[in-house]
Formats: sequence, structure tokens, C-alpha cells
Amino acid sequence: MNTSSIHKCLATLLIAGSASVSAQTYDIVTAFSPTNNPSGPWSWGSSDGFGGSFAAFSTKGPWAGVMNFWSGGGFGSFPWPASVYALTDPTADGVCAQVDGVEVCPHTVGFNPGAGNELSTFRFTAPTAGRYTLNAFFFGQDTGSRTSSQVGVSLNGVLQGTLLDVDGYDPTGSGDITGSKGLKTSFVLAAGDLLDISVGDHGTPYFDTTGLRATITASAVPEPCSALLVLAGLAWTGLRVRGRRREAHARTQS
Repeated sequence: MNTSSIHKCLATLLIAGSASVSAQTYDIVTAFSPTNNPSGPWSWGSSDGFGGSFAAFSTKGPWAGVMNFWSGGGFGSFPWPASVYALTDPTADGVCAQVDGVEVCPHTVGFNPGAGNELSTFRFTAPTAGRYTLNAFFFGQDTGSRTSSQVGVSLNGVLQGTLLDVDGYDPTGSGDITGSKGLKTSFVLAAGDLLDISVGDHGTPYFDTTGLRATITASAVPEPCSALLVLAGLAWTGLRVRGRRREAHARTQS
């Protein structure tokens, strides 16, 4: 630390105003797009296992006029391919829609694994280095035999923790069903790190449509000038304290 750097920081803050890089939240529901994949730091596709290789979905279209979907192939016949979907406007308040035994509600997205054991994955690519907190909630969307699926989170191809079993029917994600699962965890990520949220089946390609609400929040990080001035302030305070102790000691010796 030198006085020249501190003076430059003071000048910058006087001109531009002091601030810190504020916390940024990335919401999968807000990011979901019927036309763009990726959409911001989010993308969606299939994986060949939890932490496996990822292939972005390229097939897209409307579903029964009330939803939009992305998949790795055809859509609309059973068993489905790995796919993701949401209401036509997932961020708007309104009523749930039920199509082909799947109920999807506002402020949620859905994903299901494919018949060939491929997982469906929402991928987050860290835009900058920092600490990120994932807050996710998983719930069943199958209206008939109820959802039975497994979900997991992987970082750069490595599964984090254990798989969670999602069971039952809870399309609004109310959490009233014991088979719905919540997950909150933090990661220190480098720019470009890959965080995957994936769903797989329980041994059958049927009855595994799973709802998701997920946000990833980057913690606020001080800008370089702000951090430097904090360090300078601490150093100045330490010098003042030491000076006062010396003065007090001198007085006791006189």
C-alpha cells in the first residue's frame, strides 16, 4: 500500500462516488427463454450422468399453446426425451396449466430426464469470480402416478453432496409435500466455473417430471479502491492507537 495508490482511489471516489459491487441474483425462472439458449449465465441441455458431459438443447417450440419447451429431440410423445419447459410467461401471476399429466405453475420451471438415461440439466456459468449461494427447491409435477426422480448439483463435473429423492405431487412448490426437497449451499467460484442442476429418473423414464425454483446469488464484493481505503483506514487507526499508548507510557515515566 502506498500514498500514491490511496490518493488515486480518493480522487476516483470523489469523481464517481464510492460503491461496492452489489449482490447480483440470477433467477432461472426469469432467465428461461423460449428463443435463446443460453440466456445470460444460464443454459439448459442434457447430461450423460450427474457431473457428466453436457449438450445444450437445440430443439424448441410451444407445448399445447400454454407452455414452451426445449429438448434434445422430438417432444410430445412418451417416453419423452430429456427436456425443460415453463409456462408461456413463467414470471407472470396466474393459474397453473395441466398438459399430458403434467401440471406447471407460475414462477416455476420444469425438467425431466430422457428415456435413454440422459439427465436434464440447468447449467450456470459463473460470470465472475466470487462466492455464490444456490437456493433451490424441487417438487413433483406428475398428476397421475406422482413424480419419482432424483436431483443433484455438480461443480465442474463433480457431484456435490448426495442425490436428493423427489417424490409426490406438489406443482406449486408449496413445500407441503414431504417428498419435495429444498437445497441451499454456497460455492467459491472462478469465472467460467460450471454449476449444474440435474434431474434423473428412479429406474424408469415415466413419472419423473420435476419442478424447480432456483436462484444463484453472488455476494457483494468491495471494489479495489474501497478495499484499499478500508485497509488504509485500519492501518491509520492502528498507528493512532500505538501513538496514544506511547504518550501514556511517557507520561507515567515522567
